Amino acid sequence: MYCKNTEQMAVFSFPADPSSESIIMESFSDVAEQLPIGIIVLNADRQIEYCNPAVLEILDYNSKDLLGKNICEAPFFKDLQARANLSCPELFAYGCKAVGFEQTCITGNGKEIPTRWKIIPAETKGKDHSSIICCIDHALRDGQLRPNPEDHDKKYVRILENGNDGIVIIQDFVVKYMNAKLVDILGYDKKEVIGRNFMGFVSAGSKNDAYHMYVEIEGDIGLQQNQELNITSKTGKIIPMKILSSSIEYEGTPADLVILHDISQRKSSEKELQEYSQKLKVFNELIRRKLNLEKSISYVSSVLVAPVDIDIAIEECLGNIGTLCGASRVYLFMIKEEVMDNTHEWRSEGVEPQKENLRDLPVSMFPWWMDKLHKGEIIHVTDVSSMPPEAHSEKEILEMQDISSLIVLPLYVSGKMSGFVGMDNVVNTGSWSEEDINVLGIMSNLVGSAIERRQNEETLSIHSMQLEKAYDELKVLDRMKSEFLANLSHELKTPLHSIYGYSSLLDEEVFGKLNENQRKSVDSIVRNSERLGSLIDSLLYMGNVLAGTAQYTIDTILLENILDRAIETYSDQARQKSVTVSKNVIMLHPFIDGDVNFLIQLMDKLMDNAVKFTLKGGQVNLSAYEEGNDVHIEVQDTGIGIPEENVKDIFTSFYQVDGSSTRKYGGNGLGLYVSKLIVEAHQGRIWLESEKGIGTTVHVLLPKEQVRA
Repeated sequence: MYCKNTEQMAVFSFPADPSSESIIMESFSDVAEQLPIGIIVLNADRQIEYCNPAVLEILDYNSKDLLGKNICEAPFFKDLQARANLSCPELFAYGCKAVGFEQTCITGNGKEIPTRWKIIPAETKGKDHSSIICCIDHALRDGQLRPNPEDHDKKYVRILENGNDGIVIIQDFVVKYMNAKLVDILGYDKKEVIGRNFMGFVSAGSKNDAYHMYVEIEGDIGLQQNQELNITSKTGKIIPMKILSSSIEYEGTPADLVILHDISQRKSSEKELQEYSQKLKVFNELIRRKLNLEKSISYVSSVLVAPVDIDIAIEECLGNIGTLCGASRVYLFMIKEEVMDNTHEWRSEGVEPQKENLRDLPVSMFPWWMDKLHKGEIIHVTDVSSMPPEAHSEKEILEMQDISSLIVLPLYVSGKMSGFVGMDNVVNTGSWSEEDINVLGIMSNLVGSAIERRQNEETLSIHSMQLEKAYDELKVLDRMKSEFLANLSHELKTPLHSIYGYSSLLDEEVFGKLNENQRKSVDSIVRNSERLGSLIDSLLYMGNVLAGTAQYTIDTILLENILDRAIETYSDQARQKSVTVSKNVIMLHPFIDGDVNFLIQLMDKLMDNAVKFTLKGGQVNLSAYEEGNDVHIEVQDTGIGIPEENVKDIFTSFYQVDGSSTRKYGGNGLGLYVSKLIVEAHQGRIWLESEKGIGTTVHVLLPKEQVRA
């Protein structure tokens, strides 16, 4: 390993691999601190960045006297020529030849000493400049002798024994010395190593690297950067080592000082880191895959929720799933009346379309396929060429499409198997992943729901059209009914006026006096004519409201007059039943806006019900009072009352609480219904409170002012 032209100064170089730079730099510092050779490191500006203890001992200076000083201005140079040796710019060109010279230096106490210098350019990784390493040692001058080699070697040994790394001294490949640390690392006794060829301890895979570690370049030994060797221990264990070597003199003869730094822990950490990185890569890929699946499912869900065009939405979803799963084709088949059609298809670039070739196919052509789908099974074919014999029909069609592998899931619409979704590959065979199956299954469910929703919407649309048509027909019939009622009421009212008029004249004895029987008969005619007139008025009004032809004349009226008229109208009827009628009006502003004729009808109908359903000796009370911008009218009686379950329907047209009441008290069930129409026409509200056997109170809330046309 040693070259005959080797200089005594070491050739140092920093590592090119940033990951191992710290190890080499630590080893360099450890060695430099212990070497008897002086070491000075300069930066690009020739400033002293580092000097080891040997420099301070040789030159007799303190570190503070040297650090930070420009080497060309260092105090230990005797003349300008020495400074010139270090001012040459070529020294900082990385890769140039190392330069050696002898120089007389001035020590710190003024003594002149001969020294030998070796200037070595070095590149420092991670920095933007090179460095200069200066190696300094005592030299022969003017016949003076070097120090005793044995003393020199003893000094080496004392230093090397305390090293933190394994150290070996080699001459011509033969081990001359190894320190205690290397003994611990290799497990050999010193006697088993010293005198043997160093290559015998290098593992087979590293022998070639060890042999070429050092090469002779114009008389210099160059250290191979980032050199790693595997050394074999006594037990046969392979120990990875980082190697740092320098040339020295040992026992007066040139030798190699080799530092071996055990990097087993680093290698183990690197392996663990590599395994962790691989696991992390796999984990990240799984996370990425999961995120993509979630995004795809979210996309498919959002697209199929309420699509404007379901066919376009399905095509988009097929493409999304196909891209995610790396499929050649993704497709949808619908089955109807024992025939199946390829209705939707997505294909990757360069894949031939098949949709038009797969139309109107009899289901009976695929017995194996359809049997599995009807059972709800997933069809997962990893290699079409290996399909079972019973699937020969399916295999033939798949091979015609150049399909290598596929996966198919049944499609359910309204709980019925109505088709299937699938994806295939025309390039590779192999299993589809569980994630692929899951995402295809989710899409199948969503597509089935979307198709079911479309079918329901189509059915609903048809029903809606039918209902709309029926409603239009009902409106026509209702309008005809309203017109019929209006016409009928008008036709009935004309003769009724004559009947009522002549009977009134008879009752007033205009045509002569009436006997008792005649008067009773005439009174009956007049009374029933009035009832019939009221019924006809109600029917006529109801017909006009339903036909939208009811008209109102809004005036300012005195509400109390209308109440008095109602009391007067029904006073005879009340007197005959011994029913007491009272009135209570408390209004600062007694006027309200309304149609006087309709409000009279309203109070007549409410008063008629109150007197009619109040038993003999009962009471009826009319009251009115202001409530903000409204007038609250109450008609209270102590009549038979209304059962609670009937109250909700009491304002419905032609509604009777029960048949017996109708027969006993009379009535047609229009009174409260017409009252409700009149109140609502005045922008008011009507309701009642009743308790069976106790009585009823009808409430009417009318605004004081109406919007006038």
